[in-house]
Formats: sequence, C-alpha cells, structure tokens
Amino acid sequence: MMMFFKPQVARLVAPNPMMALMGARRPFVKTMEERKEENDKKAFQDDIKYFLGKETFSMHDFHERVLHGLKQKSTFRLMVWGEDAEVKVLEGQNKICSAMYDDEKNDPKGLVTPDIKKEIAETVQMEPKDVTDVLQKYFQLMAFHNYLKQKKNRGEPIPESRDELMQMYRVEKPAFLIPRQHKKSYNRAQIRYTMRRHHT
Repeated sequence: MMMFFKPQVARLVAPNPMMALMGARRPFVKTMEERKEENDKKAFQDDIKYFLGKETFSMHDFHERVLHGLKQKSTFRLMVWGEDAEVKVLEGQNKICSAMYDDEKNDPKGLVTPDIKKEIAETVQMEPKDVTDVLQKYFQLMAFHNYLKQKKNRGEPIPESRDELMQMYRVEKPAFLIPRQHKKSYNRAQIRYTMRRHHT
C-alpha cells in the first residue's frame, strides 16, 4: 500500500501590518520634513534679500509680501503640512490692505484713527482690532527692515536662517520686538513668545 505525503510548503510569516506601515512611512516623513526645512530656509533667505534690496518699506510693500505669502501656500502644501491657519491670517491681511486707498497706504500713520479703522473693518466684514493687527505687523516689519539695513551698513553679519535671527534677537534685544506701551510689563516668556511670532 502506497502512502502519499502532502508536500510541505514553507510558511511565509507576514510582518505586522502596522510595523510594515510605520517602516514605510518613516523615510517618507523624514524626507518631507527635510524638504520643508530646506524650503523654509530658502524662503527666509529670499525674504532677507528682498528687505535688503529695498531702500524703504511701505504699506504697498507689505501688501505685496502678503500676496507673495498667499502665492506660496499651494493646496498641496496645505494637505501635507497643514498651514491653513496661516493662510487665513494672510487672507485677512490681504482683504484689509485691499480696502485701503493708495493715499492711506502712502501714509499708514493716518490709518490709526478709530473711525478709519472701523470703516475698513466694516468694508471687509472684520473687526477694527484686525485692522490694528495689520498696522502693528506693518510697523514691526518696517522696523525689521531698518534693523537689517543698519546691520548691513555697519558691516555686521546678516542672518541666514531663522535660528540665527532668533539668536541675534536674544543677544541684541531690538526694541521693535516689544511694543513701547508694554515694555515694562513684559516678562521673559512674553518676550520669547513675541520673538517666535515675528515674521508670521
């Protein structure tokens, strides 16, 4: 009587699906983060080059930078890096700047009156405090422009990355980072927060 044996088939043990997924994702995530860092560094250097190339920094220039920022925020980047909050800020700034007349942009100090801020806010269906925020951001960037120009004129190093800029801020403590009316009341944590929020 002949006996037939079922051939033994080597069993392939599949790896844990979650481990396989994580293993596949890690290189991808790392690559995307590296690309984001490279893009952020290049964008920062482009901004520094832009500021140094301007003799003055007007509200027209500020509006131009807002539009430039919106242009850089593609749908793909939003899906990958989730920067929709920043885009909403830029969109609000664009609306407010678009509602300003040219003569108001030529003399932004005239925009600080409550009536004009209220008029602009109502036009774009936002709050007067949003107009105030845009003006404060403009004056801060105008001071930053002067800060860079002065460093260049003195032959001092120009920051090549945000980290270098933050280090310069910690050492030099430029006055424009802290609103004048709050200088005495700001603690160390608030100053650090203001520094991090710079160039939003």
